[in-house]
Amino acid sequence: MGTPVRPQLPSSSKKTKASYAMISNFSNVSPTFPLQTSNSFQVLSPDFPPLQPSKSFIQASKSNPKNILIQGHSSPSTISTLPSPSQSPSQSPSPSSSYSQYVKKPKTLEIAFIEPEFNFEEIPKILPYIFPPGVNFNSNDPLKTRQFYEFILADTDSVEITHNTDKNNPQRIAFSKCQILRVMTIADWNQKPFTCKAFSQPFHPMSYNYLDYMDAWYNMFYLQSYQHSWFIQFSRNCNTKFPAWFQKWWTFFGLLDSIFPPDIQEKFNFYKSKTSSQNITQPRLLTFCSRLRIPWILTWNIIKKQEQPLYFPLSLSREFNIKWWDKFNHDFVCQQKVLQLISSRPGSSNSKDSSRSSQGPTQEEFLTLKRKCQASLAAATDLEQYRQGLIQTLKEFGDHQENEETLSDDSYVDPEFILYGGPMGQSR
Repeated sequence: MGTPVRPQLPSSSKKTKASYAMISNFSNVSPTFPLQTSNSFQVLSPDFPPLQPSKSFIQASKSNPKNILIQGHSSPSTISTLPSPSQSPSQSPSPSSSYSQYVKKPKTLEIAFIEPEFNFEEIPKILPYIFPPGVNFNSNDPLKTRQFYEFILADTDSVEITHNTDKNNPQRIAFSKCQILRVMTIADWNQKPFTCKAFSQPFHPMSYNYLDYMDAWYNMFYLQSYQHSWFIQFSRNCNTKFPAWFQKWWTFFGLLDSIFPPDIQEKFNFYKSKTSSQNITQPRLLTFCSRLRIPWILTWNIIKKQEQPLYFPLSLSREFNIKWWDKFNHDFVCQQKVLQLISSRPGSSNSKDSSRSSQGPTQEEFLTLKRKCQASLAAATDLEQYRQGLIQTLKEFGDHQENEETLSDDSYVDPEFILYGGPMGQSR
C-alpha cells in the first residue's frame, strides 16, 4: 500500500488534536434500536440550538479550537412524534407556526436483502445479521467505526460537529449539529482516490483514502435512529461547486423545497425562474441552500421495503425525514441576496452584469454613498436619532456588499457595540 502521505490541512494541530480527543471520549457510545411500531420514530424537537452559538460554545472555541464539541444538554420537555404513514404530509409551515412537522423524503437508501435465515418480524432482530457490533452501517473492516469516519471529516476541516448530551444520561447524545465547512473534490485531494493519507493525530486505522472520505459523508450521520436528530447547515465559506457523488448524497440527506415556508418558497421559485436550466451542473436547490446557508433538521429510520422486483426478498432500507427549523431568521434570505445569487450564476438572465456586481460599487458610487451617510449622522440631534442613523448607515453599506457576512447570523454587528466602545471609539 505504500507509506501514507500526510494531508495538507489548513487546521491547527490543536484543533485536530481536540477533535481526536472528543471522538475518543465518545467511542463507547452504542447505538440503540427500539422496537419498531407504526409510529415509533421519535425525534427531538423543537428545542434545537440557536443558529448563534451559545456563550459556552464561544468560550470553549476561543480557549480550545476544535471541529468536534460535546456539550451537556438537558432533554427537551416536549417530544414531537412523526406522523404515521397513514397521515398526509403537513403543509409548509408559516413563520408564525408553533413548529414544523417532519416530511419523509421520497428516496430511500437500500442497505441489504433480508435473507430467509434472518427474516424476522422485528427489525432489531435482523440488524445483528447486517451490521457489525456497535455501528449502524455495513462495513467489512471492524476498525472503520463511525468515529473513524467522523474524524476523517474533522481532520480534513470538512465539518464542525457539536454533540449535545442528555443531562440525565451523559452517555447518550441527544442531538448533534453539523456545519459543513467544505466538500473536498478530487482536485482538492490532489492524489489518486485510492492513495492513503495519514491522520494528523494518532488514530487506528492510521490512514484513509478519498473513497473513505466519500463514505464518511454517509456513515458519520448514522449515529442513532429513532432517538437522535441532526441540525445541518453550510458554512458561509463553503465551496459551492460540489462533486457528483455529493450531489447524490444531497438527494438523501439534503432538504426539500416542500418544507419551505411560503415566503422562502416564493424566493426559491423566483430563483428557479431566473436561472437557465441549460447550464445547471448541480441541483439548484443545493446551490440555493448552500449559498444562502439555509439550515434543516434530519432524522433517519430503518424500514422494510420492496426495493427490487417482486421475485427478490424484501430489503432493509434507510428512510430519511427532514423538517424546517422554525427559529431560522427569514431575513437571511432577502430579495437582494437572491438577486446576487442569480447574477453570479453562469448562464443566468443577469449573467452579463455578474462581473460588475462581483466587483462591488465604483469609487464614485462609494463617495456618493459616503456623503449621504455623513449627512444623515450630522443631522442627528439626540442619541436615538444618531443610533438610527448608524443602523441606516450599516444597511446602506451592507446593501452593496457581495459577501455573505452581511446577513449571516454570526457576523451581525450590533449598532450599540459601535456606539459604546466599538470601532468609533465611543464610550458609555
